Amino acid sequence: MRWCFWKKKSKAKNLKPIPNVTSIGLIIGHTKSDKGAAIYNNAIQEYDYWKEVASKLVLDKEFAVGFRDNGGVKGACEEIKGKLGHKPDIILELHFNAYNGKAKGCEALYIDSKELAEKFCKFMEHKGKKNRGAKDVYANGRGIKNMEIASKYADNVILTEMFFADNKDDYITIKDATKYLQEFLNWL
Repeated sequence: MRWCFWKKKSKAKNLKPIPNVTSIGLIIGHTKSDKGAAIYNNAIQEYDYWKEVASKLVLDKEFAVGFRDNGGVKGACEEIKGKLGHKPDIILELHFNAYNGKAKGCEALYIDSKELAEKFCKFMEHKGKKNRGAKDVYANGRGIKNMEIASKYADNVILTEMFFADNKDDYITIKDATKYLQEFLNWL
C-alpha cells in the first residue's frame, strides 16, 4: 500500500461492541444545497435518494432521521436526539459512492464501531455487493471530523457507503435500498 501524508494510526483504543439496539439515528448524507454524488443516469443525488429511502422505512425499533442542513452533523445529531428524547444507541450516516463508473461494492467507516461496520459490510455482501470492508476513519483519512462529532451522540456510529451509484451494475434502486436498510436495522 502506498503511504499518504494523511494516513494516521487509529486513535481507537476500546472498540465498542454493538449494544442491545432499541433506538437508531439516521443521518441523511449531504444537504439540500450540496446533494452529493449522482446516480449513473443523473436521475437523483445522494441527499434526495436517502431522504426518500428514510421516508419509506418501517422499523421494529425506535428511530429518527436527522438532516445536515441546519448545523451539519452536529445539527443532525441534535435533531435526532430531540425527536427521540434521548441519544440513540447507534447512528448511521447514509451515503453512496461514485468514482469512475466501474468501481463496485459497499464499505463502512468507523471510529470505535468496527463490529457494526463489519456487520453492515457482511450484510451487504450477503445481498450481492462486493465487500470493500470496514475502514477506520483515522487510517482512511476521510470523515474524521463528522464521525468524531456523531460519536458524541451515540456509542456506535458508522458512515455507510452502500454502493457505487455511477456504476449501472452496482446501483441499488430506492426500493431495494429501503428493503436492505430495513432488514439490517431490524436485525440488529
